[in-house]
Formats: sequence, structure tokens, C-alpha cells
Amino acid sequence: MKALPLGEYTQRTDEKHELPGALWHIYAARDADKIRDLLDKVAIEKGARLEPDHDLIHDQSWYLDGTLRDRLYKEYGVEGYPIAQRLGNAIFIPAYI
Repeated sequence: MKALPLGEYTQRTDEKHELPGALWHIYAARDADKIRDLLDKVAIEKGARLEPDHDLIHDQSWYLDGTLRDRLYKEYGVEGYPIAQRLGNAIFIPAYI
């Protein structure tokens, strides 16, 4: 099983006149601390006060849009894996061993 490059998937989807149902951006677990650091940094830039026992990754109030994904790559070297899901299809992401 392998993930298709987004451009290839989009082309296949467009050829069949199907729209993706969801676009997922998946990151390696080893990058969690870097993602957390970026989210903390951005929250502080926006004037938020960080609670010591609160984890911005898990509060589901952040979305890594194109700007934040670019910043994550430029500042931390972290790149995700985009996965386009078609309507009615399931996505299985194997656990990292």
C-alpha cells in the first residue's frame, strides 16, 4: 500500500469528475514536538496565554493551513503527507513501528 502524490490523485479524480471528500495532512509522530512548538509560537504571537497543562495539538482548535504548513517546513523542516479521500472511501493509516 502506498500514498499517491496529491497531484496524481487530483488528476485521477478530475478525470472521473469526482471531488475529494476530505483532504488529510498526516505527520510523523516523531514530529509532534516540532508541531507543538510551532502552534505554541503562533498562539503567543496572536496574544494567547498558554496553560502549562494544555496541549494545542489535542484541543482541535487549530488547522494547519497552507501558510502554517509552509512555516512548519521552513522553520522546522517538517513536511506532512497529503492524502485526498474520495466520498465513500475509507482511509487506513498504518501505525508506525
